Amino acid sequence: MPNPKARMEELNQKRATRPTTIAITQQAEVTLKLPTWPGGVRGVPNAVLRSALFGVSRDQIRPYLDHVAIPSLKGYAIEYSGPRLDQCDLDVWETVLHLAQSEAHGRKVEVDVSEILQLLGLTDTGPNRKNLKSRLNRLGSTSLSIQAERFRYEGSLIDEVHCDLLPQKYEVRLNSELPRLFACDLYTRVQWNVRKELQGKPLAQWLHGFYATHAKPLPLKVETIQRLCGSETAELSKFTQLLRRALNRLVTASEVHDQQFSYELKGERLFVMRKPSASQHRHLKRKKDTVPAGSRTVTTR
Repeated sequence: MPNPKARMEELNQKRATRPTTIAITQQAEVTLKLPTWPGGVRGVPNAVLRSALFGVSRDQIRPYLDHVAIPSLKGYAIEYSGPRLDQCDLDVWETVLHLAQSEAHGRKVEVDVSEILQLLGLTDTGPNRKNLKSRLNRLGSTSLSIQAERFRYEGSLIDEVHCDLLPQKYEVRLNSELPRLFACDLYTRVQWNVRKELQGKPLAQWLHGFYATHAKPLPLKVETIQRLCGSETAELSKFTQLLRRALNRLVTASEVHDQQFSYELKGERLFVMRKPSASQHRHLKRKKDTVPAGSRTVTTR
């Protein structure tokens, strides 16, 4: 006859280990995925849009950066290694993310070259295919560390890129931890038609992405914008001229697509007025409802 005391000890031991086993099993089944968004927008992490990671340079020469601190808005910290990236690289990365949003990360996403080019608004030609391959390889040669509020990401913008020549397709694999940058309110849905309208105008594109992340933009010094966009224009007066020209282009592109955007340059400060998105409007309402009575707002750079 089995010993009752020994049997009780055996049952207690099983009960003690069962929750741990279940927790491990549940954790193993969790797969991070990108959120989904409509076809007319592109989801982009705020840390990317509020920094000079994808700058405004037009230079064909791409110096390799080694553990460089990228200029970023307060609340973000980026350390980057890889070739210098521009706004055209961002177009390609946004398109890859758009095609991969419904896929489980850690898996390779197969996309047609012609489909990527069509989404980018480019004709399917030999030079455009060559340029696309170059940019995908560049994105795959990156290594970065991003601290965005309470989240941290370490990895690459694209983990692997493989090309199948017949038919020509790309297999792209993104880092399984990348969706952490899209948690909660850490990303913005950028209006793709406005961005395409500004194609070939890198500073205007950067401004569009940067201000899209702000529900209610605070005034910023021109020199702050000069630093954040990664401009290589040394003279502040010259950059101010370029900034005004880019802002005028953004105003026009926004009007074409029924988006509200206006600005005013007062001395060394830029004031921007734009209509917040539906989610940003809800954010402003929640923020207003939670402000304690008698408190005041402090404007920072």
